[in-house]
Amino acid sequence: MVPVHRPLRQAIVWTCVTGFCFALAWAAGAQDEASTTSVFELRTYTAAPGKSAEMLDQFEKGKSAILGKNGLRPLGFWTPVESPLAATTLVYLLEFETVHTAKTLWERFAGDPLWRSLRARTEKEGSPVAATANGT
Repeated sequence: MVPVHRPLRQAIVWTCVTGFCFALAWAAGAQDEASTTSVFELRTYTAAPGKSAEMLDQFEKGKSAILGKNGLRPLGFWTPVESPLAATTLVYLLEFETVHTAKTLWERFAGDPLWRSLRARTEKEGSPVAATANGT
């Protein structure tokens, strides 16, 4: 068995608990079968060592705007308030009509010239993101 470092273990547990809470909240608010439902994706980014500022900068300098431009709808962005995750973690939640729509919009985003340019500029000295966790 590979040992998991405590900060990583905390990040994994925190992501799972948060995703479970969102699922419960969604289920509690679900209406009858005829109503429209949405698909939610919770994304958690962990910064590479020493690159927290660069990771957050990537979002502030355009990634969040490029998400919207490509039809992705972020419902909110959060950073934990307690150490050790506060200094290295970014979480955001997206809403989609269907899983197929999510895949299509992510493909569009990945091919966007503005995103490719921003990513190339912010990753000249290595990616600011060490790990991602996504859940729908």
